[in-house]
Amino acid sequence: AEAEAAAAKKLAEAEAAAAAAEAAKKLTEEKLSHVTYQLLSASGALTSRGVFEHKVQQLHSELSLAGKFNATTTCGQLDKVTGEKKNGAIYKELKDCFQQAVDQHPSLKETRMGDFYVEVWGELSKGIHGRSWTGPDVQVLSSEMEPEHATLVMCLVAKTRLVSQKM
Repeated sequence: AEAEAAAAKKLAEAEAAAAAAEAAKKLTEEKLSHVTYQLLSASGALTSRGVFEHKVQQLHSELSLAGKFNATTTCGQLDKVTGEKKNGAIYKELKDCFQQAVDQHPSLKETRMGDFYVEVWGELSKGIHGRSWTGPDVQVLSSEMEPEHATLVMCLVAKTRLVSQKM
């Protein structure tokens, strides 16, 4: 009986140590993600256009769309997704962000998701040749951005994993 109690105590201690190690690992990953985000923001590598394009490229792959990637064409496909493809992780993220924008801006209620993404892509891409896309001048959001578009972009930024969860 004493041997069983000692073994149970050692098992409980090992489980507690494993849980503490996992919590420390998670905290370290969160800190690393935050530092990476700050570094990318400071270097100008993290732009709303870059995050948006990355998500749409992921969607292009997830939907197994034929042909060369084109952001406008891929965004236009959002309303045509059917069946199992609606369960894709990226599709769900994009749909969730669109829903957040609709919830915060009721004027979007009648807007189709694909059309809205095409519109936001257009705003993020306008003037690309006239503005710097690297360096300290670049910001995640422009003060000139439409509020509805800013809501969508901030949701996408929040959902973008800058650091892999597997270390």
